[in-house]
Amino acid sequence: GEGAPVAGTPLPLRRGRRGWVAACVGAALAACLAVFALPSLLQSLRADFASGTAQIRRVELTDGTVVRLAPQTAIAVDFGSDRRRVDLLDGIAVFDVSPDPSRPFSVSGDRATATAIGTTFEVRRVAPGDMVAVQEGVVDVATAAGSEPARLKAGGAVRVATTGTVRHEHVIPGQVGLWTDGLVTARERPVADLVAEIGRYFDGIVLLRGDGLAEQPVSGIFDVSDPADALALIAASQKAEFYRITPWILVLDGG
Repeated sequence: GEGAPVAGTPLPLRRGRRGWVAACVGAALAACLAVFALPSLLQSLRADFASGTAQIRRVELTDGTVVRLAPQTAIAVDFGSDRRRVDLLDGIAVFDVSPDPSRPFSVSGDRATATAIGTTFEVRRVAPGDMVAVQEGVVDVATAAGSEPARLKAGGAVRVATTGTVRHEHVIPGQVGLWTDGLVTARERPVADLVAEIGRYFDGIVLLRGDGLAEQPVSGIFDVSDPADALALIAASQKAEFYRITPWILVLDGG
């Protein structure tokens, strides 16, 4: 018999799979156009600093603050005599803020704004919303216009969904920004959320297939020096198949 395809190997174009493979390729091309082309163009026009696929970039701002950009991340910087503001246009960044009590340092995503005087924290602006997590120090996080900011200390985190829903969480301070060492952490994270982050390290498209796979929770620490291997581990944890249709298209198939 033909047997099951081996995880991580190219998917043979057998008769029963041709239509499915063609659909995946078509979806991947459409995703490239929809997800990357226009948003990337708009970000490049607004961004002062940006990182590419699989690139972790270190940026030192004029005040001495050090910013580490995860892959496919873009920021715009607006400093003045009484303010230090950064707009996180997309992606994930860790801010090691240089103290300056006269000029609070703020980072705005889509739904949340984090403000600090001198501390280290991470801000994420990725679907399905924003997240702020504190490694050390104190950060005030405003989640809606006119609302009282939540004060977070080391290990504190707040997640704001695109719907506006706010959820407070606790994280391990030492794991905040662990991706700067090439490690992506997950604690009961949905497969789709984790795959989207690891996909920033892969020079191609990652597709999820199968009812319910995207929402399944995953926990662990994943080495993204080889993102395909990390994605194969996620697939195995969910008893899903993992296919390489081409070197640039990977599929996690939950059946």
